[in-house]
Amino acid sequence: MNNNEEATPHEQNNKMVSPTTTSLSLPDDILISFLSRVSRLYYPTFSLVSKSFRSLIASPELYQTRSFLNRTESCLYVCLRSLNDSKLRWFTLCRVPDRKLTNFSEGRWESMIGTEMDMGRAWVSYCVVKNVLVYYHERDSEFKCRVNLADYGGKMVVLWDTFVPGSGSKNKMIWCAEVGLENHEIYDVCGEIEWFDVVLRVSKSYELVHVIAATV
Repeated sequence: MNNNEEATPHEQNNKMVSPTTTSLSLPDDILISFLSRVSRLYYPTFSLVSKSFRSLIASPELYQTRSFLNRTESCLYVCLRSLNDSKLRWFTLCRVPDRKLTNFSEGRWESMIGTEMDMGRAWVSYCVVKNVLVYYHERDSEFKCRVNLADYGGKMVVLWDTFVPGSGSKNKMIWCAEVGLENHEIYDVCGEIEWFDVVLRVSKSYELVHVIAATV
């Protein structure tokens, strides 16, 4: 082809399209600034975008930025144990805009905590809310199931499990209730259930072990 010859429309089109094949990436500080303003509810989805996103979501810099911008959120970390293999599995429970807690995402932390860690007596659950000790013991109630309590930003959350109706006791439902507490003239403290709902369905081999509230 002569250098003086004009390129054909097809060749011109190729020259115009070829630069778009180059991938562009944003600096980490811009991505962290963006992610810090997004609810943690969506982090599991963002972590699927790329390894870079997964790394940033797990970075301490993201938490520091969220703290600086006052964008931290209260989350519940719920531990379940399989009776088949005794392994501990952790799930994250985040709040959605309607104030309920939902959207469990599993994180396998066995390598971090080990299966030998003493998680306490699952049948005697307690928490301290506003300097008041609240406890549940299965001997004091006809509520014969695994129950766990936790302080959740000045309120109490209660998690318990029941069998799924019609499943032949093959599957369980994990329930969660949020209880607002206030001082009472006669009793030390009174509670009002603000909401409760099923947050997870699992096989009957799983049991509730522990629940931890954290600000992240």
